[in-house]
Amino acid sequence: MSKKEEKKLDRLAFEVVKLRSRLAKNSEVPVCEICGKPSNTLAPAHIHSRQFKITRWETDNILCACYYCHMRFMHSEPLGFAEWCRKNLDAWRLRRIGLMLYQENWNKDYNKIEKKLLREKQKLEAKIKKNNI
Repeated sequence: MSKKEEKKLDRLAFEVVKLRSRLAKNSEVPVCEICGKPSNTLAPAHIHSRQFKITRWETDNILCACYYCHMRFMHSEPLGFAEWCRKNLDAWRLRRIGLMLYQENWNKDYNKIEKKLLREKQKLEAKIKKNNI
């Protein structure tokens, strides 16, 4: 997979995560999933480092985070972030993405990953439209 394709998947995965945050908070703009503040300047924050390609585009592995939360939790206080995840995220979600790290074979097919992300995006857009957000 080329760097250009990886960047395109990064953008698409984060679009899905931003839609998920809007839907969860019933908000016109994306919301930081850590502090709950709405913002148009959020960044993708990976629970497991994006260096692990197997979970890099797995939307359950990505949070919307404002700059402060991203820097404070993810980089300055990783143990605090791990504790926050245990308290605030679904245990099944954390276990599933954690187990993915141990798989030897992962889908390296750009088109399959892109189609999966586009399906997720379309579902979230339909839910947002249905709820008049």
